Amino acid sequence: MAPNYSNELHYDETWFHGRIPGGRSQAESLIRNCSRKVDGLFLVRDSLTFVGDYSISFWKNNRVHHCRIRQKRFLGGKIKYYLVENLMFDSLFNLITYYQSHPMISNELMVSLTEPVPIVINYDDKDWFNGKISRAESDDMLSRVRFDGAFLVRRSEQDSGSFSISFRCASTIKHCRIRREGRLFLIHDMKFESLTSLISYYQQNPLYKTTKLTKAINAEIIKKIGKEPLETDTAYLHVDQSVPITVKALYDYEAQRFDELSFCKHAIITNVIKHSSGWWRGDYGGRKHFWFPANFTQEILINSETNANTTSSFFGNGFDGERSNRTDKGASLDLRRFTITMLDDNQIALDGSKITAAFKIIDRDSKSLVLKIGSNDCFEIKDWFIKIKNCCTNKSMKANFLDKNFYIAPELSSLMVYCKAVPFEPNKIGDFTEMSSFSETKIEKWISPDFSSVLLEYNQNQFIRVFPKGSRIDSSNYDPIRLWNCGIQMAALNYQTADKAMQLNQSRFLLTNGGCGYVLKPEFMFNKFYSPHENSRFLSDRKDHWIYSIHIICGRHLTKTRGRSGVISPFVEIETLGLSCDATKCKTTTITDNGLNPYWNQKFALSIRFPEQAFLRFVVFDEDVFGEPSPIGQATYPINTVREGFRCVRLKNDHSEELVMAAILVHIKIDHQEAIIDT
Repeated sequence: MAPNYSNELHYDETWFHGRIPGGRSQAESLIRNCSRKVDGLFLVRDSLTFVGDYSISFWKNNRVHHCRIRQKRFLGGKIKYYLVENLMFDSLFNLITYYQSHPMISNELMVSLTEPVPIVINYDDKDWFNGKISRAESDDMLSRVRFDGAFLVRRSEQDSGSFSISFRCASTIKHCRIRREGRLFLIHDMKFESLTSLISYYQQNPLYKTTKLTKAINAEIIKKIGKEPLETDTAYLHVDQSVPITVKALYDYEAQRFDELSFCKHAIITNVIKHSSGWWRGDYGGRKHFWFPANFTQEILINSETNANTTSSFFGNGFDGERSNRTDKGASLDLRRFTITMLDDNQIALDGSKITAAFKIIDRDSKSLVLKIGSNDCFEIKDWFIKIKNCCTNKSMKANFLDKNFYIAPELSSLMVYCKAVPFEPNKIGDFTEMSSFSETKIEKWISPDFSSVLLEYNQNQFIRVFPKGSRIDSSNYDPIRLWNCGIQMAALNYQTADKAMQLNQSRFLLTNGGCGYVLKPEFMFNKFYSPHENSRFLSDRKDHWIYSIHIICGRHLTKTRGRSGVISPFVEIETLGLSCDATKCKTTTITDNGLNPYWNQKFALSIRFPEQAFLRFVVFDEDVFGEPSPIGQATYPINTVREGFRCVRLKNDHSEELVMAAILVHIKIDHQEAIIDT
């Protein structure tokens, strides 16, 4: 069973202790046992009294206090968290973050949350836990047992807060690091609340290849069943891909591009690197790191005997040495890497047999003999030789054709940057070809005021991609502007959903820079004082601002959306989006029962400090008899692409497709002014 891990931001925070056995009394004990008790020392736990709610336990005035965090559900399933009902938060993480910088106030006390209570890790009662033994000691213990899956858990020698699993697999001893992220334990991309749940999971599921954790080992067990230690190989491993991978072809495949492998059924492809696209890279037939379709192959285990027999890699394990005593109908050979030559009478000698004609196959790269084929029938052997020679020539001609027609100049190839996926390490600046991925939920922490500066610095050197959270089962989208303001380069959206986020995305990348899909990051984002949140020091350095005077004059051919009929009562909403200092919204009056040629004649003035990052958005609404508006058309533009004068703004539907003849007439004037700075 897969680990039950929540995507909520608070879940991996050190202050969140989850469900504490004993509830309030155990929380008090944890706080009292802390070596450094300061006012505001706190932890958050599941409430045992009010199921679904949470509780804060904190230290103030030499005693432990408890405070219930309540939940309130709204229509649509949205949940808010609060201590007092007039101050609600979207998440538990936001609530705790707020009270770390703002005091909690009651009739009796006032306190801000300061330091989290550390989570106590104690597994001494588990038979698999061996405390702080060294790697050499764990090797010695596991070398005294004779079965795969024997394992123990120990503290890391490099980091006392981390752990390692040592286990036996195929007569070798492996060591797997268990990383820590907040209060969670991680192996590769699997996350667990405790070591107990981690061990339970890998007792049911393979940890490495097909090996599961079966028998726990400790000093007492070694005394009972231990034998003399065996010589074994040991190594640290990454569980995702620790050894070179070898695959065997299930079908023939002909390369369609110059950088692809051609192979026949049963061919052995070595040094395989897996990619998530369905195409892998590997070595075969003298070609190294070439692409091939993963679904044409299956992974196999190669032992030392197989590696020693080089001919088996040529023939799909169908031949043994120069002469085989068995046949394999599936044996096959890629002829492009071999040379075929007839032997003269002096060269014919196959194990003393009386052969009248023969030919040999030689590896073109290593110049080594691969196979001799002979027969008592001269005509038969010559016929075989001619047919194989022709086949070899055709293969080589086709390979040359692919190389010639699909060759790409190195200068052009060097322009392409292939991004490598790496874990996010905020304290380590990597290469610009390395990219980290976040879910929408995970990035919330890093775009908050406390951590956004870290993200901005990281994004000046590396790429970040953010994708929608999995709970968006309706394929809705998040607001990409918040991510762009933090310098995030790739905000992945659900393209099948026509909403405001997609309209902003299409406006940014289709209406600027010739619609090529790339937009240069604004220069002000490289300012060391820049913050996507309010920053008086940074704003004071920005001395210019622009006043956009927008005159909404009239409209034409405004109709209800498809499926609705009747006369509309339109009004226009004008909105600017970008940094928080540039975000404004205003609207015209409603013109009753006139969608053919409504006349507003209203003026608005919008102040913009950062036009490089701002958008201007017009939305026309129809207000029904209940006063409820419904959108009938929109137009969204990067504000630095807007020009002065009379403009016919053509309206588009939710999918950013133009509505026939629907438009509004506006007049735009742009004034560039110096900002007034208080001294």
